[in-house]
Amino acid sequence: MKVKWIIKKILLLTSHYRILPNPYKILIVIAGAIILIRLLSINGPLSDHSFSRAVYDRNGKLLRLSLSSDEKYRIFSDIKDITPSMKEAILLREDRYFYFHPGFNPAALIKAAISFRTGSRRGASTITMQLARLLYHLDTKTIHGKLFQIFISIALEIRYSKNQILEAYLNILPLGKNIEGVGAASFLYFQKSASQLNPAESLTLAVIPPRPSSRRTNEEELKHFRQILFNEWILKHPEDKNLFVTFDKKIEVTASLPFFAPHLTERILHRENIGRIKLKTTVDLALQTVLEQQLKSYIESRTSSGIMNGSAILINGFTAEVHAIAGSSDFFNSNIEGQVDGTRARRSPGSALKPLLYALAMDRGLIHPSTVLLDVPLQFSTYRPENFENEFYGPITARQALIMSRNIPALRLSARLRKESFYKFLKENGVHLPEEENYYGQAPILGGIEVTMEELVLFYASLLNGGMLNSLKYLENTHISKKRIFSPQAAYLTLQMLSSEDELNTESSFALKPFSTYAKTGTSSGYRDAWTAGVFGPYVLVVWIGNFNGSPNPSFIGREAALPLFHNIVSAIASFNDLKDEALRPEGISEIDVCTTSGMIPKNFCPHRKKTLFIPGKSPIEPCNIHREVLIDLTTGKRTCNPKENTVKEVYEFWSSEVVKTFHELGITKSIPPDHDGSCKDNIKSMQDPEITLPVRSVTYYIKMTGEDIPLRASTDPSVEFVYWFVNDNFIARSTPGETVYWKGFPGSYDLRAVDSDG
Repeated sequence: MKVKWIIKKILLLTSHYRILPNPYKILIVIAGAIILIRLLSINGPLSDHSFSRAVYDRNGKLLRLSLSSDEKYRIFSDIKDITPSMKEAILLREDRYFYFHPGFNPAALIKAAISFRTGSRRGASTITMQLARLLYHLDTKTIHGKLFQIFISIALEIRYSKNQILEAYLNILPLGKNIEGVGAASFLYFQKSASQLNPAESLTLAVIPPRPSSRRTNEEELKHFRQILFNEWILKHPEDKNLFVTFDKKIEVTASLPFFAPHLTERILHRENIGRIKLKTTVDLALQTVLEQQLKSYIESRTSSGIMNGSAILINGFTAEVHAIAGSSDFFNSNIEGQVDGTRARRSPGSALKPLLYALAMDRGLIHPSTVLLDVPLQFSTYRPENFENEFYGPITARQALIMSRNIPALRLSARLRKESFYKFLKENGVHLPEEENYYGQAPILGGIEVTMEELVLFYASLLNGGMLNSLKYLENTHISKKRIFSPQAAYLTLQMLSSEDELNTESSFALKPFSTYAKTGTSSGYRDAWTAGVFGPYVLVVWIGNFNGSPNPSFIGREAALPLFHNIVSAIASFNDLKDEALRPEGISEIDVCTTSGMIPKNFCPHRKKTLFIPGKSPIEPCNIHREVLIDLTTGKRTCNPKENTVKEVYEFWSSEVVKTFHELGITKSIPPDHDGSCKDNIKSMQDPEITLPVRSVTYYIKMTGEDIPLRASTDPSVEFVYWFVNDNFIARSTPGETVYWKGFPGSYDLRAVDSDG
């Protein structure tokens, strides 16, 4: 900026003080030029020049081109990235002695002066002189202006190398309308980079600068001057004599500028701390095109259901590089607030968070995929959570509970995490939870908190990436942070629980081979958000359907609104990618036979078995206590402990009182073990300790200072007759299994125990 200011002052001096003799004006020009040499930036002649900012995909394909600060399309191109034919053509046309003169060509100036005296005009400006005029907007129609141009040219030659000067000129020479420089012109006119120009294209661009407006629009004028230059060209390159036989391209912008990944490129271009002119992203244009097209066409096909908008993000699960991203279905549609970036908006994920809870429980040794969890009614004081369909399935495996998005098993599992709560896990790993844990209650487990798509896609990537949580990467040559949040074993097993190979998983299953998909849907409370997040090949994809204003729609159900879009995108990508399973089984996982009914190590009484994966030394592997062999007195029909001739051995399933009640409510017929006769009174011991189901473990109850009734209930082994309740070792009540009794509690901490009648 100092250079332009000094030049402006010198020009004012030489123009306003007309009383000064010309020699003094010349002295002012020389003095200014000397000062100029000292002030010229060592960073190059274009250090103060603004350029368009070009955003490219990972393969160098242009995603977005912005205007420079002075409203020009001007793409900076390094001299080594400009094709040799372009450099040779411009030197042949403008300054063939460029590498030999000191900034001006004395012989050319003398010829120009003679032609001026004879009434004709002849150009004498070198490339350096033209650069000086373009850089500092010089008026070179006067003698002192021309002299000043020469002195600035000399200053430029003293300060900079020939390559720096030529590079600067090639980057700002006028090439029609608001297009400057060969970088912008080669892309806008020929849809290629300056390094890809062929000789015909180079010669065409080389003849535009003298009269950029007319030669860009007047095809005959352009061809005339190009032919003149071509005649000189073939003297040096006779092999190019047929160069223009098939070359008939017009100089016009025939295609609209690319505008891919608008939300991401907008974010990048407006980040103040990114000062680079060329920005290479991790986006893959082929994948980006698929994502945008699939999202747009899907939304158009579902408008009758009130589905008007959606977002999607696709990343590499191992590197966390963003390969495709769409913040909305239509960036320019103001009716859907299309310029809002849905991938960064905080929304309720519903059950899409549940795989993280199961992975955490896997690492804490609470479950393996076939561990049986209870999907039976649960109550938190006055709050009774429900499943999505308001139904209960009784005992189901952890895999089934996760696939079917069962809320109750998830809540029970979360309660067993104790101090290592799901809330703390999410907060420690970047989820925005500004309030204390008690504020959220069960919301983190039920997906009632808010996360962004960017956060969710990284969590799912950790399941593919051996439990490593990476930061998102969308620009090349940027650092990403890494953090272990799951063991490789827990991450792998959780992902396998979501596998499309599981017949139960209708969310992941669709006809694509030879790779599996691992997907989970989510639906927010009130039908405001529909999600699907999943893994296929090396990719992790998250899609969201909803409205940015939060308005609900009964159609916003994950498996109905978001899952089809997920499948469409996966299918489209698979059509041109050779995908394969990338989820590799780590060491430290073994396979074991378990009882199909209980998920435990089978005894001889277990009629059905299956194989399951587990983590040795961590997963809960215990002998089955559901199938038990008992003696039945055929005379009384009761269990007995005295073997007689009329007794037989039979195997029954011994479920807790809570599960038996659920079986009855569901109309599921089970062969319930009969009561025992008096002979077993001293011999029967329950195989299951009482489980306190109310109050819920790890839940804080807020009660009045005057006290409130706290419900107490326990689930027990079928052999148990009574449950005895103790608070701080003081007996307070007796109940039958599954019966709810009440104890008046006051604010404070208490030790609550339940002891069954079998001791």
